[in-house]
Amino acid sequence: MNSGKAPYEIWEHTADIGILAHGKTLEELFCNAALGMFDIICGKVQRGESAKKSGAKAPATDQRRSIDLSARVLDSLMVDWLSELLYLFSAFRFFGAKYEIKVKRTAHGSGGWQARGEVEGATYDRKKHGYGADVKAVTYHMLEVKQENEEWTARVLFDI
Repeated sequence: MNSGKAPYEIWEHTADIGILAHGKTLEELFCNAALGMFDIICGKVQRGESAKKSGAKAPATDQRRSIDLSARVLDSLMVDWLSELLYLFSAFRFFGAKYEIKVKRTAHGSGGWQARGEVEGATYDRKKHGYGADVKAVTYHMLEVKQENEEWTARVLFDI
């Protein structure tokens, strides 16, 4: 993002933790929400442009996973996206680091949304990737995905 704003902010809520993700596009928003979730799980990990500027290296990736999701409403698609990534982490220790995703409205029947793409990552290594909080679930509590003044934002709360 060129606006100078952080791609996401982490905030705490009673017995939970959340993110407020930002993006100029839906794709950027979904990627930044995923980065925020993994930074909660693994502690702050520098990636992409911020890593280049600081001289730090982004996590090495050696695996790719395909994601294909659909939902009737955009808020649910965000929960499904993050829940799928959390499932891959919990079941296979797959740590997502780079995202190529396309988010669009579907033309089927009464409408809906679709997210399709690839996630690059690696097997989670606590020593290499760090450790933050144990995210148990992505919740609908306080969930909000909206566009305002040409910027998308998502507020997502995680059960820890």
